[in-house]
Amino acid sequence: MSYRVCIVKAPVPEDDEKAWAHLDAILERRDDESCLPPDPHFLTLIERLTARFPCICELPDDREDEAMWSDGPLRNNAECSVTVLGLLSERVDEGMPFIVETANALGLVVFDEQQSGVYRPAPSGPRYARKRVTELVKVAIKGIREGFTKEQAAHLLAPLFKRTEDEVMRLLAMASPVVKSGVSRAVAQKYVDALERCGCVCTLLDDGIEVALLGETPVEQCRKLAEAGDSQAQFDLGCMYFDSGERDWKQALAWWRKAAEQGHAAAQSNLAWVYHAGEAVPQDLVQSLAWARQAADLGLAGAQFFLGERYEKGEGVDKDEQQAVAWYRKAADQGHAEAQFRLGVLALDAWGASSGESEALLWFRKAAAQGHAPAQHNLGVMFERGRGIPADAACAARWYRRAALQGYAGSQYNLAVMHSEGRGVAQDFREAAEWYRPAAEQGHANAQFNLAHAYRMGEGVPQDDVLAAHWFSRCAEQGDAEAQAALGGYFFSGQGVAQDQERAGALFWKAATAGHAGAQFALGMMCENGTGRPKEPAEALKWLSQAAEQGHVEAQYLLGLKYFTGLGVPRNAGKAFDLLGRAAAQGHEEARAQMASFNDVQSGLDMLDGKAPSGWKKWLH
Repeated sequence: MSYRVCIVKAPVPEDDEKAWAHLDAILERRDDESCLPPDPHFLTLIERLTARFPCICELPDDREDEAMWSDGPLRNNAECSVTVLGLLSERVDEGMPFIVETANALGLVVFDEQQSGVYRPAPSGPRYARKRVTELVKVAIKGIREGFTKEQAAHLLAPLFKRTEDEVMRLLAMASPVVKSGVSRAVAQKYVDALERCGCVCTLLDDGIEVALLGETPVEQCRKLAEAGDSQAQFDLGCMYFDSGERDWKQALAWWRKAAEQGHAAAQSNLAWVYHAGEAVPQDLVQSLAWARQAADLGLAGAQFFLGERYEKGEGVDKDEQQAVAWYRKAADQGHAEAQFRLGVLALDAWGASSGESEALLWFRKAAAQGHAPAQHNLGVMFERGRGIPADAACAARWYRRAALQGYAGSQYNLAVMHSEGRGVAQDFREAAEWYRPAAEQGHANAQFNLAHAYRMGEGVPQDDVLAAHWFSRCAEQGDAEAQAALGGYFFSGQGVAQDQERAGALFWKAATAGHAGAQFALGMMCENGTGRPKEPAEALKWLSQAAEQGHVEAQYLLGLKYFTGLGVPRNAGKAFDLLGRAAAQGHEEARAQMASFNDVQSGLDMLDGKAPSGWKKWLH
């Protein structure tokens, strides 16, 4: 049986009844919008969901029992105004939290038709996971149905419980054992139906609070329970004070501490973070670590990761990579994606590029499967470079794309380069520019430069000197010498910007001092001609010489002529032949013509009053 979820773009009305009416209106016009392309937000959502729970069409026959989705290809479910997903009923408890979290992160609203729930994106800022205050129940087995024996029931229940028949028999021997707790009535009833088919008689017991029955707000309910000593309510109440419009740190910390002192791991973890950050309280690394250890010892993966990070960085404790790895592994074994990622990074760092690659690959795969963008990026790098696995450009591009869709700038840039070069994907300059742009907007210097180059050349985008100058400027601000030289050229010529040769000279100087040969040549010519700065022959010679030494062909040619004619420098046959020859060897036609004109070595020497270097004719070939 399929469990249906509808997802739309925010905003939706704050009143739930009006929100459902809003959804009904969207669903009614689906047929009219069938010819329209799907919204990119929904495509991104599908990409992220299937990164963790593969589409049923991608699963081999022997893994169909792992399916989360009831239909496929899932990408076809993305429409213009709505995405409708079908989950397999038995996977709802596992899949719904991830769907809601992922959709809300994209600014999307989730409608749960079975439980009449509306899940809107949370306000920006730190968030703490906590239970919803709603009606929760638990499922207990009261006995065995008429016509079944305990042995028959145990045989049928073993696959459902994923236990041996002996273990199930021991469970059935208990008085009204609880086999499911903390679930809604709708989910519980489906579980009861499955148990009854296996020969059980079941009952539903209260396991939470029903807001409608009490007629109180969630805060009032939590406060009553918290004051009665319920640690979960104390934790929830602390979170409510933290998330309120006017954050009340005093109340939040007070209730978290009450819960923590009763052994509530999440509250202990929150206190660890607060004392570590020194926010609202003086920083206290000793107290932070003490709370973190308590939560970690209780098995909270986030706290175990926190301790691993402290040992890796040496914050509040002596730096100890072995301890870091030990705590990261505890968290990673519970599925903590960031811990899995850090283990992969440490494997490469500690064991070297070759011996640690297999271990790193294992952990990166685990984290990437959960949608961890940096891990997906690192997998892309490993596939692209053939590190620990045969090189596969197409597979690298797929991993880069998954991370890029989550906004990871490094992957957006790498994917753009692959589209530009046609490696692993079809060559497509327009697609390349589309991926350079979001990376550039995040401050990725190489993406900014390449996007500027695309606008300068009209590759994949309309040619536009104004936008080219804009992106060269953004890149130049980060100290990129090549971008500084390119932007200097725009200010020198007045293309795309107001002409400002003084500013051009300043940009050329920055790039020249960083060793950029083109900027050294441009600065040398400005000093030579007195353009945008005072005429300085000595400075001109210095910069032209540096550019020539780096192989700048025009600098080599002009300096060669200077030494040939003695213009501003003493005549020097050796330097003239050397510089002109090097320019000629790079294909400079005028330099080649000049060298070819010296068909009589002696006449050349007579003209230069010097000597030709040994073997100078090699430059002609």
